[in-house]
Amino acid sequence: MRKRYTAQWHGIRFEDFTTPSSRSFVDEQFFGSFYKLFFERYRNWKELPPEWVILKRQAAEFLKGCIADLNTRILSIGCGIGIIEKYLIEEGYRNLEITEVVQEPLAWIRHFVAPEKIHLGHFPACVQEDGKYDLIYLAGVECLFVQEELIRLLKSVRSHLTGHGLCTVLSWTYEPCGAIHEIRSVAKEVLDISLETLRLGRRGQFFGYSRNRNDFYEALTAAGFIHPKSGLLDKITRWQTFWIEGKMAQVTGHNLKH
Repeated sequence: MRKRYTAQWHGIRFEDFTTPSSRSFVDEQFFGSFYKLFFERYRNWKELPPEWVILKRQAAEFLKGCIADLNTRILSIGCGIGIIEKYLIEEGYRNLEITEVVQEPLAWIRHFVAPEKIHLGHFPACVQEDGKYDLIYLAGVECLFVQEELIRLLKSVRSHLTGHGLCTVLSWTYEPCGAIHEIRSVAKEVLDISLETLRLGRRGQFFGYSRNRNDFYEALTAAGFIHPKSGLLDKITRWQTFWIEGKMAQVTGHNLKH
């Protein structure tokens, strides 16, 4: 697992609404301020960067491949502005619920989801204690947690799945395994720290963590999921989607295909 830094997201510079820090992690106030500017810049779905929309639609198509029944009960943890969720709803998956820590990113998607299916706050506290789902997925939010936090989150996911349930994690911050990649990453990190120390450059805002395949397998296994399996979706933009899923038990003839 490695720390990530960046100076902007979706073309919005962090310095336009805060003082970026390579030491302090982003918080709820940061995301609230970010999405305020986001919705000033983008006024509707059609104005979003096409590469981003294509990537999220590919992820939604992958999730569709996991679901055989339109009545499957689905939970999206940290849905953001909801591109994936909107697509699934338009495809007929009406039994879908969403969670989000702050309300700002829900400006558009809340018009497609019934109020009782929107859970504002931290999972699992924001959903019913006895709520059970057939599929729970996390799309691009795992990078906000250190390994111990992610394992705790996945354990909570497991406690809210039905006996044949499936947990799927989609990541756009995946790092390849291998000695060459590791050497390059360490060298870049040392260089960036040196330049920042000498005030010759900035690493940007501390914006989360990237993981390799082993990190993901360790997290799902430690959370109690059986038979994790993973893969990479076809690269259709400059980003590529890594997926990993874990089962509660062997799935045979239920609402899920995998």
